[in-house]
Amino acid sequence: MTTLIEVKPFRVLVAGYINLNVIDGSAFFVAGMAAMLSRHVGVEVAVLTANPILKSDVLSEVVHFPNVRVIDPYREPRRTRLGLDAAKPTRTGYAAAIVAEAEHYDAVLVRDNETAVEVLRIRPSLADKLCVYVTGVSSVSSELSAPVREQLTTLSTYPVRVACQTPDMKAVLEQAGFDEMARRAFILPPHVPDPDADFEELFHYSASPNRLSYAGKFFPDWIPDLILAGFKAGQKQRPDLRLDVAGDHFQASSDRPNFTATVRYLLTETPGVAWHGRLPRARAREVIVASDVGIGWRSPNLQSSAELSTKILEYGALARPAILNRTPAHERLLGADYPLFADSLTEFKRLLMSIADGAMVEAAARRCFEASRPYWYSAVSPSVLEWIGCVPSAAPTETWARLHADGRTIWCVEGGDDVSPVLWGNLLIAGGQTHTMPLSSALLRVAEMASVRREVERSVIEMGSADTELHTSGSLETPDEVRVLRTEAGRLRRQLEELAGEAAYARSRLEALQKSRLGRLQRRVWRLKRRRGAENEQFGK
Repeated sequence: MTTLIEVKPFRVLVAGYINLNVIDGSAFFVAGMAAMLSRHVGVEVAVLTANPILKSDVLSEVVHFPNVRVIDPYREPRRTRLGLDAAKPTRTGYAAAIVAEAEHYDAVLVRDNETAVEVLRIRPSLADKLCVYVTGVSSVSSELSAPVREQLTTLSTYPVRVACQTPDMKAVLEQAGFDEMARRAFILPPHVPDPDADFEELFHYSASPNRLSYAGKFFPDWIPDLILAGFKAGQKQRPDLRLDVAGDHFQASSDRPNFTATVRYLLTETPGVAWHGRLPRARAREVIVASDVGIGWRSPNLQSSAELSTKILEYGALARPAILNRTPAHERLLGADYPLFADSLTEFKRLLMSIADGAMVEAAARRCFEASRPYWYSAVSPSVLEWIGCVPSAAPTETWARLHADGRTIWCVEGGDDVSPVLWGNLLIAGGQTHTMPLSSALLRVAEMASVRREVERSVIEMGSADTELHTSGSLETPDEVRVLRTEAGRLRRQLEELAGEAAYARSRLEALQKSRLGRLQRRVWRLKRRRGAENEQFGK
């Protein structure tokens, strides 16, 4: 039997004064947070953008989830109502947009001290809903800047929830005199999508690894010029070396006026380098999966960073090791004997030679995979939910499917009439009503609804683009119906794009499996079966 339980969702608004048109770690934090929270039954997430959305690369991770909304406040009627200027986005205007939306949500998560202060200035009563991810505390060896200290001082006077990325950041707050804030600060670590297979399937063994990958910024402290120069030198000794690079986010250097031009030249003119440019996160992950070793080597200026690189964890979750700086944080994460530490250009070039050892690369990859495990969405999200005020007292462990009916959200849980009521934080069983029906019937309803959606999409395609005015012959009689159809068609098209991306990722997984030890064993089994089948057929003749 199947129990249908209607619940009042816990609604979370995710915000940050971050340009989500730019492929950047801060932007991926916002999209990743929405994706991570949306995994949970009864949680609905909205992402409030700080700029007019012109590119979908960052948000492509979340737009296909039925319980995630993307709100662009620069679209009408919000833009007029809030008095926003799309050509000149401001932090004050963005804070006003957060305040305008906040009343509809149970928690407001802001990745930005300064914006959180602006929100409290406009509406102090939102302090109880406000969850602030502390920024600007990036080094364990330097003093807090005056603006950051002022922002933290203001936040400390309100009952807001605060989070730091690492214990090191929490220690910096204590040393700076924010003892009370540090005491109640939640550790919100970097988080990466769960791998969709175990290590044996994800890792593809090579007797002589030669493919490297770099997916990240082209900033001075990320030393892309040295990485490319080192690779160029290494290739003279190992002509088989290959480097795949993803990204297009450049930052000029005041100390080195030719920095950007040099990096662009090396990206386009270095033999063995394939620069893929700007890629959505799913495509960038494909580039990593196609490589043997990732590169996370950085400038010594970042040695005292209080933050942990999310990219390192992403390499690990995809069963790829990374060349890294030897820092206390990295030694705690991977062990002092991790074989791919580099602290100079000389050591980096030496490692380019040593990665020809397939057994060493496999051991390093396994260590990175295991080290990433506590940072997977599934490991991090329960504590994040608790931090923002959504505490599961009894989560459903049975198979469930989400249904939509009459504008309500219903969860379909496999079980009998004696299934305990589901309580998720402050989620309530609406009216205490429980309905039972066979699981097969419930799944049939899901299939029927999917079929209806496909028919709607087909109709919209025939009638014209969902982004233009629809002209109907009377089948849609009201503007509301037209609006619903446009929204549904847009959502379905995004879903089709996501399915295409998943298909490409599945193909890359198949290629990885074919190269893995597990894949080689499976192919031997298949060859043996074919040989025996042929022998049996011959014997039968």
